[in-house]
Order: sequence, then C-alpha cells, then structure tokens
Amino acid sequence: MAAANLPEHLRRKMPDGSALNLTDEVLLALDVAPTLIADGGFGLVHGPAGAGKSMVLGVIQAVCPHRVVHVLLEGPLNSKAFDDRIYRALTGTAMEGTESSIEDAIAVELSNAPTLLVVDEAQNVSPSTLLALRRFSDMSHAPFGVQLACLGSTKNLQRNTALWDRVLEPIELPPLSGAQLVSKLAGFHPLLAGADPQLLFDIDDAYCHGSWRAWAQFVNSHRRKIGSDMPLTKTSAELTLRHNSKFNPGGLRP
Repeated sequence: MAAANLPEHLRRKMPDGSALNLTDEVLLALDVAPTLIADGGFGLVHGPAGAGKSMVLGVIQAVCPHRVVHVLLEGPLNSKAFDDRIYRALTGTAMEGTESSIEDAIAVELSNAPTLLVVDEAQNVSPSTLLALRRFSDMSHAPFGVQLACLGSTKNLQRNTALWDRVLEPIELPPLSGAQLVSKLAGFHPLLAGADPQLLFDIDDAYCHGSWRAWAQFVNSHRRKIGSDMPLTKTSAELTLRHNSKFNPGGLRP
C-alpha cells in the first residue's frame, strides 16, 4: 500500500517513495473496524512513542469503506473540550453552546452515516470521558464505533472496567527489534532495502531505538543531505546523523 493513500496530515511525514507495511497489527485493526461500527464497540491500539499508532489509524482511514473521522487530542482535555474536538472533526467548524447542545449536534451528525470515530492520543482524556462516547450509539440512528490510540500501557484504561470490558481486541505495537527490524525496514523504503543489515542494526541501536517515526526522519534527512538517489553507507549515515539534532549523534559503533 502506497503512502500516498494516507490522510494528508500523515502523508507529510512519510519519505517520498516509502510504502506502508501491512503488519499483522495493521491487518487486525482493519479486520476489527467494521465490527466496532456495527456493535458500537471500542478498539484500542497502544504502544510507545513512534511505534506506529498514528500510521495504523491512517491505514484505517484510507481503507475502511465507512466514514472515518479522525480526532487528535493534543494535551489534556475536559469533557466539553473533547466534545468540541469531535464536532470540529465531524463538521470542520466550531460550535458555541453548552456541552449538552454540542452532544446533541454530534448525535445529529453521526446519524448521517455509519461512522468510526478515531481518537488519537486518547490518553489525554479520562477513561470515564471516553466511556461516555457510548451515549452516541444510543443517540445516533446510524451505526457508530470508536477506535482509540493511546501512548504507553493500558493500565489506566484497565482500571475503568466498564470501559475495558467494551474494548474489542486490544492491539499492542512493540518497537521494531530483532529479525523483524531488517525485513520491515526493507519494505518501508528502498534506501533501507539496499543497506547492509548490520548498519541498520547499528543505526537503530544508536539513534532510532525501534521507532518508525525516527526511521522516517532519518530517511528524510539522508535524502536531503546526501541525495535522493544515493545509497546508505556508514559514512552517509554518520553525516546524516551528525547534522540532524533530532538524533543527538554520538557515533556509530566502529
């Protein structure tokens, strides 16, 4: 699947020529999405920063046959601010009024079509606020489900058993590691496909630490500083990392 199919806000972060890896976790999220909508359930994708949560959500947006609405929660939000973000995501506009009136307007919008609400950075609202989304399943006349993406572990969500019991197929995204690192990076971009596997391990050990986000940044930086058609070598890697503050270079192993 080409990165060009991703939503624009994610496509900007992907290096030219990159492809999306349809990993087992991505395929499971795609398989679960229609069930979430039909049953009014919650899906959950979680893992460390840079593990690929936003990309999983982007693939769902690109492939799911139903309406998918993306809500990014930047910073802690109370319940009214959360409702406002949902309404903005649905309509592209803001709405003045009470929390109750905004909720009623959201329900009307959701009634227009079967919808999967994708909530990115869901750790920024309380589990009880997330659970309150189920009211839209009762208020709306069209099927409605929720796909959550959370940074880190699920301990906070698990404490709210009413929410956790509604979660279908929690999906954990581990950092890239071991043998999968080379094969997945090879499928991600031609620059990495042609590189010495040991060099990829060395770059990951020193700088990327299993993060898809860091690897995308590295590829973009290499293409800018070394050249879009130049191969990845130890020398080119050192030059790329030395001139990019994101990586805090300390040198590759001898």
